[in-house]
Amino acid sequence: MLESYLTGEPYDRYYGTFGIPDPITDLTSMIRIRLVEQKIADLKKNGFIVGPVHLGAGQEAIAVALSRSLIEGDKLFGGHRCHTHYLALTGDVEGLFSEFLNKSTGCSGGLGGSMHLCGKPMSSRFAYSNPIVSHTIPNALGYAFANRSSRALPTSIGCSVIGDGAVEEGVFYEVVNIAEIKRCPLLIVCENNLMASHLHISHRQKRGSIAHTLKARGIKTAVMNGNDVAMCAFVFKKLVEEVRSGQPCFVECFTYRHFGHVDYNNDIGVGEQRSNVDYKKWLAKDPITLFSAACIRESFLSAEQVSQIWADETQRVNAISNRVLANA
Repeated sequence: MLESYLTGEPYDRYYGTFGIPDPITDLTSMIRIRLVEQKIADLKKNGFIVGPVHLGAGQEAIAVALSRSLIEGDKLFGGHRCHTHYLALTGDVEGLFSEFLNKSTGCSGGLGGSMHLCGKPMSSRFAYSNPIVSHTIPNALGYAFANRSSRALPTSIGCSVIGDGAVEEGVFYEVVNIAEIKRCPLLIVCENNLMASHLHISHRQKRGSIAHTLKARGIKTAVMNGNDVAMCAFVFKKLVEEVRSGQPCFVECFTYRHFGHVDYNNDIGVGEQRSNVDYKKWLAKDPITLFSAACIRESFLSAEQVSQIWADETQRVNAISNRVLANA
């Protein structure tokens, strides 16, 4: 059954229902991720990073909200645009910067770069990332199936994070079918940023959405605004409880990446329908801007507190970056 949470209702409804105890935590995490992604873009532009980087600026709300519902024993398997999830789950800014600069102190020992990240220690909720499109889906299924079969961690979730292009691979439907038949605790989170590399979704999916393709397969689905961190947290909390009971779920989160497919350019005019008009429209829906405004409006935070978080995190990220660069 298709369940849509794209209601357009105000932040405070979801914020209050979910009962977030401290909005500072979520806003700080989102801002930290944004600053790290911008710093990575700068390092790449200035030649400090050699390999490609796939940035997730603009998609922070999904990662931060999802991290709230995953507990020890759960494993997230990320795709090539996975920095946001690594940071949301581990907070390891230094390990990430070190990895990009090929240092042995990097989270993957300096051998993985941007797209091959590993969670440390092994108890980390972030398992690893795989840059091959759609391959995180069978990885997560394998983890979920093994736990359910061995009964070692029968309620531990295997979570696959994918982009909208991954659903056009055959393995996606094979995994969904197995997960439903075997009742595996599998959660598939699709960050639908409307672009598969440089091709707009309107040229690939007639309806512009993916969830409808799963309606006949019996898997539980939800569609939501991926730029609303409070809504995302509310939906993930509800669905994760069902996943733990053996109900595999697919969540489609509509969002938009600020950078282009790869590296620091914004890809305006590149490929199909990534226009300056769309770019500016989505920038106005920036998840950090929206959440900050909502927190101020609902008196969760003051404007001064929001500014202070930006200042503190800017200082922190710059200090870590400078330290890593100094030891490069």
